[in-house]
Amino acid sequence: MAASRALIFFMRNPVPGKVKTRLAAGIGDEAACEFYASFVRDMLFMLERTGGEIHIFFWPPEEPPQMKTPHPMHPQKGASLGERMQNAFKEIFNQGYEKALLMGSDIPDLPMDIIQEAENLLAGRACVLGPSEDGGYFLVGFTKKGFFPCIFSGPEWGTSKVLAQTLDILKQNRASYGLTTPWKDVDDLEDLKLLFQRLSRGTATARETLHQLEELRRVRPQILDEPL
Repeated sequence: MAASRALIFFMRNPVPGKVKTRLAAGIGDEAACEFYASFVRDMLFMLERTGGEIHIFFWPPEEPPQMKTPHPMHPQKGASLGERMQNAFKEIFNQGYEKALLMGSDIPDLPMDIIQEAENLLAGRACVLGPSEDGGYFLVGFTKKGFFPCIFSGPEWGTSKVLAQTLDILKQNRASYGLTTPWKDVDDLEDLKLLFQRLSRGTATARETLHQLEELRRVRPQILDEPL
């Protein structure tokens, strides 16, 4: 195996009406699906530049994404998000990797520097988390020796308590951890407008997503130009 670290990328099969439903409430199913597909492409492009070995874990497991990629693809396994993340780490560590970072596909402008920051933090700790502004986390990483699956069975998924509850579990068990720079994922129309502002300022790179945003503004200018 060429690398000792893996990048686990969680994504959904981009099907209109089944992805980014909160965003779709503001721009429609087709447009939300197109944005989601651009999020995936931009994130994979960024991750490829880090040099880590990427493993794509898709959902639902019976519907592999129709995309050309050189990266191994795995079905997510488990009923809950926590169970699916836990199983992904187990699968990767069973393949012989010593470290792994897992992230979702809702952060198209995530800087490559944060991936490097997470890897640096993991060098001296068992776990690393990337806090998101909604009270959850956009990234979680472990060393093989420090893997602590209990964090995936305690939190109330989909709530603003996820990060706090995860940290409580780590502290109670005296597991060493670090936190990266916070970042914001894209869940709804307000998040999309904020993303457009960031990308328009040139403070981040997500070319596919920026192209989609510029096209949306061209055909439906009222959506992005309305005040937050």
